[in-house]
Formats: sequence, C-alpha cells, structure tokens
Amino acid sequence: VPPSPGNDSRAALLSDLSLAYLSAGQRENTIATCQEGLSIPGISHFNRGLLRSNLAKAYLEGRQFGQALAEAQRARSDMEKALSEDGFGRAALKIPIIDMSLGGIYNELGRPDAAIRHFRLAEEGYSRDGNARLYSRELGKIYCAWGELHADRGEYGQALELYRKALAMVIREYDGADWKQNPRPEWLRAENTIIEALAGKARVLRRWYDAQGQAEKLEVALQCHELILQVELLLRNTYRYESSKLFNVEEARERSAHAIDNALELYRATGQEQYKEAALSFAERTKSILLLEAFYKSRAESLAGIPDDVLKQERQIQEEVARLEEELFEALARENADSLARALEAGLLEARQRYAGWMAGLERDFPDYFRLKYDVRTLSSADIRQKLLSGEEAFIEYFTGPEQIYVFVITGSRFEALTLEKDFPLEEWVVGLRDDIAHFQFPTYDKSQLCASYSDYAYRLYDKLVRPLERLELPERLLVIPSGVLGFLPFDALLTAPADGCRFGHYPYLIHRYDIHYGYSAALQAALLERPAGSRRFAGFAPAFNGTGGHNRLEHNITLLQAVHHLAGGRLFTGTDATVARLREVAGQAGLLHFSSHAQANTEAGDFSFIVFSDGKGGYDSLFVKDIYLLPLQAEMAVLSACEASAGTLYNGEGIISLA
Repeated sequence: VPPSPGNDSRAALLSDLSLAYLSAGQRENTIATCQEGLSIPGISHFNRGLLRSNLAKAYLEGRQFGQALAEAQRARSDMEKALSEDGFGRAALKIPIIDMSLGGIYNELGRPDAAIRHFRLAEEGYSRDGNARLYSRELGKIYCAWGELHADRGEYGQALELYRKALAMVIREYDGADWKQNPRPEWLRAENTIIEALAGKARVLRRWYDAQGQAEKLEVALQCHELILQVELLLRNTYRYESSKLFNVEEARERSAHAIDNALELYRATGQEQYKEAALSFAERTKSILLLEAFYKSRAESLAGIPDDVLKQERQIQEEVARLEEELFEALARENADSLARALEAGLLEARQRYAGWMAGLERDFPDYFRLKYDVRTLSSADIRQKLLSGEEAFIEYFTGPEQIYVFVITGSRFEALTLEKDFPLEEWVVGLRDDIAHFQFPTYDKSQLCASYSDYAYRLYDKLVRPLERLELPERLLVIPSGVLGFLPFDALLTAPADGCRFGHYPYLIHRYDIHYGYSAALQAALLERPAGSRRFAGFAPAFNGTGGHNRLEHNITLLQAVHHLAGGRLFTGTDATVARLREVAGQAGLLHFSSHAQANTEAGDFSFIVFSDGKGGYDSLFVKDIYLLPLQAEMAVLSACEASAGTLYNGEGIISLA
C-alpha cells in the first residue's frame, strides 16, 4: 500500500499515545494501541518502527521476551529501511534506542554476547561524529542497562565502571576515579538517569558485599540512596500536578526498601546506632510526602511574604484546573461524548500549561517559597520520644517492602528495628479481612462462613504483624504508622487467638489489649501537634434525600445533625442550604465539621471520590477529593457520616487517597 499522509499522521499519534500508556504502566493499553497503529495501511517505515519499538518495550515489561525480541528486531529493520529507502535521517537516532532494548532483551534471554554486541552498537550510534555530549542522557541509560548485565554475571568491577560512566555522562563535574567516590550533592539536578545510575551502583555494591563482605561497600551504597532522595526531591519540585508527584513517590518506594535493608545490615555488621537511625529516616522520607508538603504550604506562603492577591490568582487557576478535570472525568464516563472529551482535554492542557507558567513565575519572584515548602525534615528516635510519646506509649512504624516488612518500635526506653519476612500473601489477607467485615451487613452472604474467614485472617495477621513485636513488652497505648496496604487494616480488629462461631462479644480483639491510634508519618504527626489550637466552632452539612436524583432516601441524616447542633452550637446547613458554597464560607473558621450525606468512593482514581451536597436548587452537587485540597480548612476534626468515605486509592508511599 503506498504511503498515506493522513494514515501516517494517525499512526504517529497512536505511537505517542502508546508511549503515554507505557509511562503510566498501562501495558495492555500500550499493546492494543501499537497493534491498532500497525494495522493502518500505508504508513511509513519510520512510524512502523516507532510502534514496534514501543510494542517491544511493553512485551519486555511483561517479561514476554520472545515477543519482545521479535518486535525489536522488526523495529530495527524498519528504521534501517527508513534511512536507506526513505532517506529519513531521524531514524538514525532511533536505532541506538532499539539496540539498547535488544541488549536488555538478550540479557534476559541469557545471551550475554548478543546483549553486549547491541549495547556496543547503541554506544557507537550516539558517540559517532563527536556527539557523545549531545546524547549524554541516552548514553547514560545505555551504560545503566549494560552495567546491569555485568552485575547479573557477578562482574562487579565492570558493572561499577559502567555506572560510573553513566553518572559522568549526566553529571559533567563528576569523574569518579573509583567506586568509593560519589557525586557531590551540589552537582545533582532533576534527571532520572542520575537515579537509575545511583540505584544500579547501590545494587551492585550490595551484591558485592553479600558475596565478599566489607562494610565500606554498604556505606557507599547508603550514600547513593541519600543522593537519590535529593534527586527525587528535585524532580518532584518540577512536577506541577499531583498525579505526576504520586507516580514519583510510588517509584521511590522500592528504592527506599533497599536503602532500609542496607542501613539495617550495616547496623547488624557494625553495631552503630547511626545506621538504625538512617533506616528510620529512609522509612519516613517516603511516607505521606504530598500530604506533608500540602501542610507546609500555608507556612511557606506566610514566611515567604506572598501577597494575598497573588495567592488568590493561584486559587483561581487551581479551581479552573479542578473543574475541567471533573468535567473530563464525567464526560469520559458517558457514551458518545468523544468530541466533548477532546475539547475538555484541550482546555485542560491549556489551563495546566498556564498554571505551570504561573508557578515558574512564582518560583522566580519568591525563591524562599519553594525552599520552605519542601523543607520537610524527619524525626530521629529521640525526637519521636520527646515530641510524640507521653508516658507509657509506643511508636510503631511499618514499612512494607517487596520481600520484607520493616518495623520500627520506639518506647520511652528503647528503639528497636525488626525485619519480618513477607512470606505470606499480605495484600490478599488484608483485603479478605476487609471484605469479610463489609459483607456481613448484606443478607446474601453466608454469615457463618464470613465469621470463620474473618477470624482466620484476623488471627493470622496478628500472628505475622503484631506478635513478633510483643516480645519487646509493648505498653498499653500504641501509635501505629501503617504502610502500603496496611493502611486498610484495622489493627484494633485483629484477634490474639483463634475464635469460633459468630459470638463477637467473646472475640479476643487486639483492642482489648492495646489502645491503638494511627498516624500517616512521624513528621506529619509532629507537625499536627505543633499547630496552634483551633476553634471549637461547629459546622454541619446534611442535604435532604427523598430517593430521587439518583440517590437513595436517607431518613435520619438531618435529625442526626440537628441533635449534634443542639449540643455543640455553631452553624447547621440542611436541605437546599447544604451547598459547597456554604462550606467554602465556613471552611476557614470551623474547628469541627460534620457531613451527613451520601458519598461514593473511586478506588481507581481516589481524587474523584466525592461526597454529595445540595446544589441549592433542589438538585445535587458533588465535592470531589480534588476540591477539598483547595479549601482553606482549619478544622481539628471532620466527621464523615457517609458510606465509602474511607475507601479510596492506595498509593504506596503516600497512603490511601480518599475523602477521609
């Protein structure tokens, strides 16, 4: 089929879309989009090569190495034809990328000689004609992939040399004469290739230590992890949207697990307390980062001297972005709304670009703002003991890694770090326990089976997560900082012994043994305690629900809040007066907020969970999680009398994003 400009443009768009899906971790969408593009007749060799290259990457991520190899080889052939037959010069820059992919695929297939040949081809492709500095980032990534090959073969010296070359490519001031030298912090910048190279170097040093010993290797690896955290912060500061920041935080999670493991191994090898403190610091620095930054934001605005009219401009742009995101979310949920969705996507892109430009100006005009906003410091065990614990109390922080669960226990007299093997299906057990509790209210479920399943999960989770800590003679009061899926786990409902039947009053709940309360991180808990005391003013919201408008009838939500209002005073908004506009009016003054309404959780996109308000005209309005971030809330407590208010999306590192 002869080339078609229209078809070629469509194929190019699908190639870009497949890359976006790949970056978001949506493999199936990547594969489907590439296959759709490849089915278009009359497309150029270049665009066919792009689609096949992206398809190969998706197969490689799914460990489908045979299919990945076939597509990568076809992609390379297409690019060679684009050069030789079409005279398309840009194809020359894509061939080294494909060679790098081929090197990785051959390494996975256990064919190191073929892998090294393609890594060398990739290196030559970017280094010819004196272009090494022009393509320093690409060369850095090639050296990282090449270094991993030598690490897998136990050739640690060669692997470290390649990671050194990768760092030297992207940090011009660095040459690193030997493996003991790392880049200086002031040389770092917002570049993910630096993270890849430092993380690869740290992995090699840990393998080398495991094989031959010498604590200095772990010390240098730990320095790598400290530098990685600084680059992650620099990257996060360049992101203007929470979704990008969440992706950054999730990526950091596994690296932090390696850092914690290295620090605790150094503690075991040397007995030096500083390494146990370092492990705690790594655990803290990847927990609820965005929530803590949001908390610090108002302090930064005040101390940086940003005028109110400037802050008002930011709120207006943020509200516009939030409105467009919500309209797009609703349009995508409707059928036959493609044209509306495309228009909203274009409007949203324009608003986001405008906000990015506005933020760049703010950073230029008020440099102290960003320094203060991101100046988040972790607490040592002594700080936690002094600031968070009172009397007989223990601080227990969990960090769930891929293979281990790390637990930090601090009491008035001791600080212990435990490593629990993750040799059981943690996620399955936690979700199973939650489902058993939630399903008990429905008549279609077998109650006796639910009781048996719940008691089994509750005891086994206690046995794995809490019993190992009890040898430390825990006090009665516990402050628990969960991690990952443990954020969904009600520790109070765990059972200290097996239980039979559905005699709930006789169950040996953990709450009978301990008074348990929860936090997001030690740093956030300390920041909350340092806040000045808020007002005790009450504000309640209870729309009327008569069974119309898509919401089930609620009989007593208004009378409930009337009773609370009678006791607490303050302001009460019911029926058509319970609007989002009224909430905005009182958000900055109310110390106690109570919502008695319908709510809906979105477990796929937590930002789009919502609570229902009146629209003031006899209909209904929604307050999304995204909108809550924009409210000037000063409340000491918010009560959510609504279904699904605590359910949401789990982001490893940040926690659960929900209405609660």
